[in-house]
Amino acid sequence: MNTGGRALTDSNDITGQIVEAQQEVKSYYILGYYTTNTAEDGKFRSINVKLNPALSAKLDNYRKGYYASKVWTKMNASDRERQLTDALTSGEAITELPLTLQVDYFRVSATQYFVPVTIRVPGSAVELAAKGGASVTQFDFIGQIQDDQKTVWGNVNDHIQIKIDPNAKGTRKGFQYDAGFTLEPGRYRLKFVMRENNTGKEGTYETRFVVPDLSADTTGLKTSSVILSSQREAIKAAVGTAQKVTTKEALANPLIDGEEKVIPNITRVFRRSQNLFVNFDVYDARPDPTDSKTRKVRATMSLFNEKGAKAFEVGPIDASQLSPTRPEAVPVKFMVPLKDMAPGKYTSQISVIDEVGRKFAFPRTQILVAP
Repeated sequence: MNTGGRALTDSNDITGQIVEAQQEVKSYYILGYYTTNTAEDGKFRSINVKLNPALSAKLDNYRKGYYASKVWTKMNASDRERQLTDALTSGEAITELPLTLQVDYFRVSATQYFVPVTIRVPGSAVELAAKGGASVTQFDFIGQIQDDQKTVWGNVNDHIQIKIDPNAKGTRKGFQYDAGFTLEPGRYRLKFVMRENNTGKEGTYETRFVVPDLSADTTGLKTSSVILSSQREAIKAAVGTAQKVTTKEALANPLIDGEEKVIPNITRVFRRSQNLFVNFDVYDARPDPTDSKTRKVRATMSLFNEKGAKAFEVGPIDASQLSPTRPEAVPVKFMVPLKDMAPGKYTSQISVIDEVGRKFAFPRTQILVAP
């Protein structure tokens, strides 16, 4: 834990754990200190606390360090690059800038998966950059993926320039940045650091995720992540893209449809004036007995309101063509018009079936329809 504390895990003994917690705080000391290092260099400073072995006491969780204050305008390019690297390797969270992140997966070979990572930068971060009157700002991104053995599988170090409209006070839009990695099945840890270069403010996001081994899954119908989107952009017009994949991988990217790029909706908030687009792959469907090159996949999407009543349904639609770039993958795409939906929270359920193999999948997620 970054700020101290103790976790009480579920052991079906709440009373016992409360008593234990009370005993632990019956007698304690809180330690603090003032640093004598007055350098405003923005560097990470480690903290190490040790107990006298003669004391009958123990150390609870404490912060492993902190970042010194910084005079951003006095830092040179080398200092700024080192600051990003320090933030990436530190175990401390930085919350000066908010950001949200989504990780998805799509199989691109028998043993490899394309893993798109999408970061949503809210308009408040752009608003902060505009306070100094600048007409343009730059957001720096640095990220890394490690497995459970701390082996590095991917790195990102990128810079995105954003134009600031001086007349859009209070209404500035955010933007999305994306990167792509090719990974094997396994468990991974991902950390990203974002910095805005007018103010030097930073934000971090860290998460763990799993790339499943679909070759080992023989029970249900195999699918990729389900991408929900409300917009598409021309590839050249996309604001933030880390070009970290090969041309072959880009062609296999299911988020690229011709000359357009699907923009995942991370927040799952849609407006009634929008259409909801759905994209996902179905893997290893059985061949059609009458045509070995086609498959018989059928999908329906239903929206259930908070009372569990079905409010809308689209489909069924049939998908039969294999992807030319992703082996044994049947792309499934459909659109849900939201204009007649009442504002509120909904559960989205996709019912997909391989009609020949008689296998099913029912991925579900929550969405919010706004006025």
